[in-house]
Amino acid sequence: MAGPGERNEAIDLHELCIEGNFAELKSALNSSKDIDVNRYKLFVYRPLPNSSTDTDGLVDVDEDYQSDEDISDSGTMFDYRSPLFYAILHDRLACVKLLIEHGANTEKLRPWGLNALCLSCFCGHVRLVEYFLNLNLNVNLTDKPNVTDNYFGSLSNEHEHKIKMREMHSRVAQDMGMFHYPLHVAIKQDSIQLIKLLLNYKHKFDMEITEAYTKRTALHIAAGKCSTEIICLLLEEGQSEENSIDLNGHTPLDIVWKLLNNLDYQFEYREETLKLMLSHKCRFSSLKPLTEFYANSLSAFRRFESNFWIVIAYDLSSLFLNSLENNKILLVHIWLWFNRNYQDTVMEDDEFDRHYTGSILRNLIHVMYENEQLTLTNHELAELFTEDLGSHFDKATDEIDTITTILSTPLKLKQICRNRIRKRLCCAQCGGLNRQTLEHSSLSPPLNEALRHFILP
Repeated sequence: MAGPGERNEAIDLHELCIEGNFAELKSALNSSKDIDVNRYKLFVYRPLPNSSTDTDGLVDVDEDYQSDEDISDSGTMFDYRSPLFYAILHDRLACVKLLIEHGANTEKLRPWGLNALCLSCFCGHVRLVEYFLNLNLNVNLTDKPNVTDNYFGSLSNEHEHKIKMREMHSRVAQDMGMFHYPLHVAIKQDSIQLIKLLLNYKHKFDMEITEAYTKRTALHIAAGKCSTEIICLLLEEGQSEENSIDLNGHTPLDIVWKLLNNLDYQFEYREETLKLMLSHKCRFSSLKPLTEFYANSLSAFRRFESNFWIVIAYDLSSLFLNSLENNKILLVHIWLWFNRNYQDTVMEDDEFDRHYTGSILRNLIHVMYENEQLTLTNHELAELFTEDLGSHFDKATDEIDTITTILSTPLKLKQICRNRIRKRLCCAQCGGLNRQTLEHSSLSPPLNEALRHFILP
């Protein structure tokens, strides 16, 4: 008959958790107080390229790993995992509860880190996430970027883990559960169900907590995926700060804007995403992200232009963290940027004409007029065509051709002015558009002589 010591040696808590053998696990834990529920077990694996699981090797699926004969040691990773790691990985709720009752460490599923809530979120196990949320755990806990190096650096050269690290050429398992917070992990996994669950416990979370090495908030990560539903949840249910700045100086709107203008991505709800963020007062960090665009085809330019009009339809003063002095400055800056960016551009598409870069200013003015973002009585409008834009270009360059085109064809703009004036005069029952009616008191503030001359046929 085997003695107690021999029986303990034969018990593998890791295998019991993988199999979900609750009865045997309970019997083993109750039969001896000498069993270490936090004992780490070595796991060596060789992830296949493009496997169905993430290359960090979190999930134990035989077909996702190569055998020793298939690959050299240079492609081998190693990991040390606790029994609780495997219980979470295989969604064994009963085993998880039992291990925690017997003192399992929820903050170090590996000797160098990884907490239970992050791993549960990564695996998408909703019932485990809910269980951990109802425990008295620190939900705002994650590992620091240097935690792995610090752990192995603290070990003696004779330590089992240090020896294995030297043998494996420092190829230590890394995964999304490290250095990220639970909500961040759920967003990266596109798990709407998990995100909704976590937001139900938002009183426990620091919603503005940032990643240690990128300073990204949860909203930055959602912006990087351009997920309208997730962004909406964070803004409306999570009440996230709309305009946090990451390490690169970007707001969430900066990130979304850059992706939506990229033809490599086809976002089904492109307009809805932009309108959602703008309606929640999400802003650009500066004018640069708005105009930071390059296209070498007509289709790319049209994508940008269609997005651009959505943005301009909103209150211009609320588009940027630091407001521009007035709307005319915005017009001039955008015009200068387009011409500077496309000065020597050679388009791949013959259909594309540099006229598009010149016409965008005219179209912008038209849209702003329709949205009443420019006033008819503002003399800066007339100056815009003659002084402000003209003074920025050397007439010896071919840019003068575009400038001349703008200066000679303000017909659409005049028509818009006339139509708006006619509407006001019609409401006041003052008759047609002429010099006398342009001096009518219904036009407030009154038009000066320069604007009357500009608007009259």
